[in-house]
Amino acid sequence: MAVSPIFTTFPGPDTPVFCKVLRDENFFVRLNIPSEWIDLHGADLPTMCVLQMPLRRCWSVGVRVIRGQRFFEVDWDVFVTGNNIERSDTLLFFYRGGGAFNVMRFSDNGIMPSRDREVAEYFHEVLYRTPDSQSDESEGGPPFDYARPMPILPSFTLVLQATDLERGPDLPVIWWKTQVADENFVSPVTLLASHVSYCIYVLIQDETVRVYSGWQRFVRKNNLGVGDTCKFELLPTSTTIFNVSFHR
Repeated sequence: MAVSPIFTTFPGPDTPVFCKVLRDENFFVRLNIPSEWIDLHGADLPTMCVLQMPLRRCWSVGVRVIRGQRFFEVDWDVFVTGNNIERSDTLLFFYRGGGAFNVMRFSDNGIMPSRDREVAEYFHEVLYRTPDSQSDESEGGPPFDYARPMPILPSFTLVLQATDLERGPDLPVIWWKTQVADENFVSPVTLLASHVSYCIYVLIQDETVRVYSGWQRFVRKNNLGVGDTCKFELLPTSTTIFNVSFHR
């Protein structure tokens, strides 16, 4: 399941790491942790670990022992689905101790997918440092991060009703078909809230656009209730990703 971020910096060169290429057709069920890596670095690996993807998106995943081998298994499918991980992807696991890993993912062409790079770059550009930022500060103080004007993003707002919490809300049809897609199909959508990502599916039809699955988990994890306002901002990425903010 998705959890709060644990690290704000990337691990150094001495961090224990292992690599997995996802070739097994059942990769979404469980992932074998190399026994050689366990012998060297994982003797204290707990039964519940935290996997942190780019943009500090985190998931809690349980470890099971099967015939002497350790696997990421409990909620591993949630991690795979939530990050749109695909067969033939390569995953790098950097161990930070205490069951916590930083994870990087590369496609079969050796490049980090745009769904990881674009979201991280978008949020990284919100803050920047001016070349002379240290001149007005006290000696030894850190440089000041000036806020870059936030771009105006396509957005819509929902005030949640009881039926929205139970079955998922209907989404604005004209807005969606103008800004996102005008085809009838079930579309995977990523929602970002407080640096945690959630995967939902949206059913697009001729006259309606509605959340198809995954919504209840988003509601539960964000403690949403009747009357809460949700603002959905469409990020400028190649996949459908919304930054979601709340007013209670």
